[in-house]
Amino acid sequence: MVSKDQKLSLRRQCALLTLSRSNLYYAPKGESAESLRFMEIIDKQFLLD
Repeated sequence: MVSKDQKLSLRRQCALLTLSRSNLYYAPKGESAESLRFMEIIDKQFLLD
């Protein structure tokens, strides 16, 4: 696990773990309410019929 409290730099820790540094700062966005509503409609149409 990458930690800011380590003596090794984040760059070095990521290199040792073969992890892209951009993954450290990635925060996934959730689905919008509109998108969730559309998915619900699609599910009802195709899965419940």
